[in-house]
Amino acid sequence: MQFISSYLEGTRVIRTKPSDKHANSVEIRTDMPAYSERYSFEVTVIERSSSKRHTVEITKPVTEWFSADGSFFELAFVTELKRALERLENSAKKRN
Repeated sequence: MQFISSYLEGTRVIRTKPSDKHANSVEIRTDMPAYSERYSFEVTVIERSSSKRHTVEITKPVTEWFSADGSFFELAFVTELKRALERLENSAKKRN
C-alpha cells in the first residue's frame, strides 16, 4: 500500500510516501517563471535508507506541454515522466 498526497505545495505537485519502510519516495515538481516560454518539471527519487536525492529535470517549450487554448497535454507529460523514471532507475543500477 502506498499513500499519495495530491495537493500542490509550492512547486511540489506530488510526493509519494510508501508504506514499505525500505521503498523510496518519488517527488514531482513543476516550474514556469512568469513570462517564460519554457515549462519544466523535475522528478526526484528520495532514497529511504540514506535520504539521498536523485533528480532528473525536463524543460521544454510551453507549446509542447499546452495547447493554444491552455489544455494540458497529459500524454506528453506521462511519456516524459516514464522516461525520467527510467533514467533514474538506470542510474541507480549503475551506482549499485
